[in-house]
Parts: sequence; structure tokens; C-alpha cells
Amino acid sequence: MHIDSIKLFGITPKKSAENKNGTKTKGETFQSGSFSDLNALKKTGVVGVSSEYKNDNQRQIDATILNFRKANNAAKVFLRKAVLAQKNILDDASNVLSMADEAQGKYTEMLGLYNAGAPIASLGDKRYEITRNADGNAMMDEYTQDGTLLSTTYFEKGLPVLYVQGAQELPDGTTKVDLEIDYKDAKPLKYTQSGRFLPNGECIVEKEIEFANGKPRVYRQGQRDYLDDVTTVEKIIHFDGDMPIKYEEDVTFCPDSSFISSTRADFEDGEIISYAQDSSETANGRDGFKRRILFENGKLALYQEDFEKRPDYSYEFSKSIDFENGREKTYMEGFEELSDGPSRIDKMIKLENKLPKSVIFGLDFGVEKHAEKIFEDVNGIWVQVKKNN
Repeated sequence: MHIDSIKLFGITPKKSAENKNGTKTKGETFQSGSFSDLNALKKTGVVGVSSEYKNDNQRQIDATILNFRKANNAAKVFLRKAVLAQKNILDDASNVLSMADEAQGKYTEMLGLYNAGAPIASLGDKRYEITRNADGNAMMDEYTQDGTLLSTTYFEKGLPVLYVQGAQELPDGTTKVDLEIDYKDAKPLKYTQSGRFLPNGECIVEKEIEFANGKPRVYRQGQRDYLDDVTTVEKIIHFDGDMPIKYEEDVTFCPDSSFISSTRADFEDGEIISYAQDSSETANGRDGFKRRILFENGKLALYQEDFEKRPDYSYEFSKSIDFENGREKTYMEGFEELSDGPSRIDKMIKLENKLPKSVIFGLDFGVEKHAEKIFEDVNGIWVQVKKNN
């Protein structure tokens, strides 16, 4: 998000505009130049901010910085989890690809035996049986030597389309599948681990990987589909090639296509670019989050609280901290940007070593920039910047 308003903290005395005759026109300017004659300013009544006012600002800033630190620490933990998950998922994907190659190799070998009149044969410590349909499609069962069924692979036109391992009907009517792989053009399309189909129609899956061109595209962990079309997922990771682009935890998908997640991180070229807590997206375009941190080139750039985007593309947030070189630079409260462009800020504070140095109240970006009040810390004394008319 681009914030021009930060430049306002460099406010310096401006010359009033001149008309064609060279005389100055009447206009309103904010001055913060030299406050060398502080006593004179005191006499004009522009000096004076109570200690309670100063303390209140500091408390708000400290509370927001504390919230930021908690979110930033959580983001670091989340990032480590994402890196570990990425490695595990890529390992799983590699194993799935190996299983596909292995199934194809066994089928090719068994098909030769089948055509030679031996539909059942032993390969290593396993026994295999091929059953062919009239249309040429086939099914290959894998058994232990004592006859226990281990897996079944289905083939169409000589290529695997489905691999099922550990399929079992339980006494309570639940269908359990230890492992299932869907194929397209002999490449894995979807990998499912520990799936259970309950008698009431609900489905629980421990782990699932969707593939695109032999690479993982989406990883899901702890998914449950309910009868009311609500789906909950403990963890979702989206990939582009081998790199993650989005990682979410505790996600709930609703029937109207809206969803919420407790934690979310977005990545670009393997680097984190945003981290958000309690984010949501609705079908009508009203999106938001409780807390979010934005990063640029791996460094802190912006922290926001209570962000909400409306269907008309206007948005607002309650608090934010802007960073420069890893240090807190600007604190804002009550930001709102309308869809037609103008924006407002209830309070904007320039920070120096986490302490407030300048405060602007009621900043409005309308036809002209306007502020209700401006204060500056001058040698430890808060001064209201003089307004010239």
C-alpha cells in the first residue's frame, strides 16, 4: 500500500501563492519552521499539550508496537513452519512420483506375463494379479504371499488412472482408504492419505496434494467436509513450481464461497511479503483481517490492525505503523480511503526512537490537504503549529 501522507511530516513554511500583480493571495498554510522564540509562541496561546495527552499517545503507540511484536514473532514461527512444511511436501511429492513410476513398471512387467498366459505371478516378495476388461482396461491387485490384498491399480489404455491402498469397510459403516492416487496421462493428479468416508456422508482426509505437471500445486492437511457444505482445513499451502506462494492455517470454507483463516502468509520468489491473522474473504467482496505485516525485500515495511476492504474497493484500518530500515517511522489511527480517491486520517504521529515527535489530527485529503491540528515536540515541549490565514 502506498502512503504519500508520510511526507507531511516534513512540513516547512510555505510561501503563499502570488497573483498576476505580484501580490500575495490569501491562503492557509501550516508552519513548523523555527521555534527559537518559544516564549513568544506561548504568549500567542499555541503552546500547551497536557501530560495526560502525551501519555495517552504514548500508551496507544506502545500498545500497538506490542501487538506488532507479538504478530512479528508469530510470523517468524509461522515462516519456519512453512519452510519445514515445504520440504516435507516436496518429499511426499517425490515419493508419489516414484510410486507412479513403480506402478507403471510393475504393470508393464505383469502385462507381459499376462499375455504369456500367467495372470498371476510373483515379483519379489509380492504377488500380482491382472484382470482385463473387454474394452482393454485393466486392474492390477497386489498381495502379500499369504494372500492379503495390499493395493489395487486401475489402468486405461495401458496407463495408470487410480491407485488405492488399504481400502477397508469398517463395522460402523465407515469406508477407510490408507492411500489413493489419481493419475492423468500417467502423472499424479491428486494424492490422498488416510481418507475416511463416514456413514453420515461426511469426509475426513488427513493429507492431500494436488499436482500440476508433476509438481505440487496445493497441499491440504486435516480437511473435513460437512453435510452443510462447510469445509474446514487445518493447513493449506499453494505452490508455484517448488516454491510456496500462500500458506494458511485453520481455514473454514462456507457454502457462499466466503472463507476465514486464523493465520496466513503470502510469498513471492520464496520470500515472505505478508503475514496476516484472522483474515477473511467474502463472496460480496468485503475482506479484512485483524492484524497484518507487510514486508519489502524481506524487511519490515508496514503493520496494520482491523483492516477492512469494502465491495466498492474503499478500505479502512484502525491503526498502523510504517517502518523505515526496520525502525518505526509513522503511527496512524483511523485511516479511511474512499473508492473515489480522497482519504482521511484521524491521527498521524511521527516517531523517533518509538517516541512521538509530531502529531497531526483530522488530516483530510480532499481538494486540498487539510488538518485540524498539528503539534510538534520542541525541546521537550509540545507546541501547536501556528495556522496562518
